[in-house]
Amino acid sequence: MISKFSKLFFLIFIATLFLSKAESLENAKNPQISTNASGEYAYAIWSKNDGTNDIVQTANSSNYENNWSTLITISN
Repeated sequence: MISKFSKLFFLIFIATLFLSKAESLENAKNPQISTNASGEYAYAIWSKNDGTNDIVQTANSSNYENNWSTLITISN
């Protein structure tokens, strides 16, 4: 059984990797990630600044963070 600490570390690692690889996430800040109890579903949200405005974006995964959805801008 995977400990809660191991799972949390893994999710932080995945979120960091995801945020660091996406070109459109330049200047991303305040990343947050949330999952269901099994970790199958994950939701990431962060903000970034385009030089004028703060923009909030999100993405999700429904297969244990193996693939992530296209980025969705929820504010601009």
